[in-house]
This record gives sequence, structure tokens and C-alpha cells, in this order.
Amino acid sequence: MSLPGNEDLADHFLSAKERDLGPLVRESEESLDLDYEQAVGLEAFLDRAWFSGTHACHAQMLTQARERNPDDFGKLDVRLLEAEFKALMDESAETLNLTIAETMNMWDFLGRACVAGIQSCRAELTAMLFEATSDVGEEALCWLEGRGGTAT
Repeated sequence: MSLPGNEDLADHFLSAKERDLGPLVRESEESLDLDYEQAVGLEAFLDRAWFSGTHACHAQMLTQARERNPDDFGKLDVRLLEAEFKALMDESAETLNLTIAETMNMWDFLGRACVAGIQSCRAELTAMLFEATSDVGEEALCWLEGRGGTAT
């Protein structure tokens, strides 16, 4: 099996982004009572937070694959996110000009978007690797035959 093309991977990530951020955008707009410009700005910041998570996760997975250290598998080095996320928090607070309570709430939404990006990146890259390195149908057939089941 071969790895999916870049277009397939991009489509998977864009679908994951829409799935992750759609409900978060709606929830944040309801919670924060934003005007149109603020809502558009917040959505852009949520996108950036999601992509920040995917970038950090991708970098971490590449490092783990190169170093092949099983003790580090699944661990994300928060230092990869810290500077970028702090700048995003500062810029969003300055741009959206919310109250302190609303800003803290908005930062929670940014954090949730970032975590969703991390989780989606792990899921998409793991699925891609699994798809490229295994034949699920053949494995199921072997399992059925080995268990005395019948495959049709």
C-alpha cells in the first residue's frame, strides 16, 4: 500500500478542522456575545490555535519517528507550543478588546482549539500510517480463518 497523496491528506485535515472548530466557533460566539467583526476575528484566532496544535504535534511525531524512543511516544513537548500560543493569546486579547472575564473565557476556547488540533493531527497521521502499512481486510480474513470463522 502507498501513502495517500498530499491532496488526500489535506482534505482529511481540512475535514478534521471543520469538525473540530465548527461547534467551538458556535459555542464561543454564543458565550462571548461578540459583534460581527469580533466573531470573524475570533474564528481566525481559533483557526490559528488549531493549526498551532497540528504543527506542534506534527513536529513532535516527526522527532519521535526519527529518534524511535518508545518512552517519548505520545508525549508532546509543550515548549513547542509555548511561545506561539502566548503570542496568539496576547494578540487575540489586544485585537478583540474584551473584558477580562471574556478574555479569559476566549483563551479557554483557544486552548480547546489547540488541543483539538493536536488530537486531530495524531489521529490523521496515525490513520495514514496504519493505512499505508497494513491491509485491514486481509488481517480480518486471517483472524477469521484462525478463529475458525468463515469469510465470505
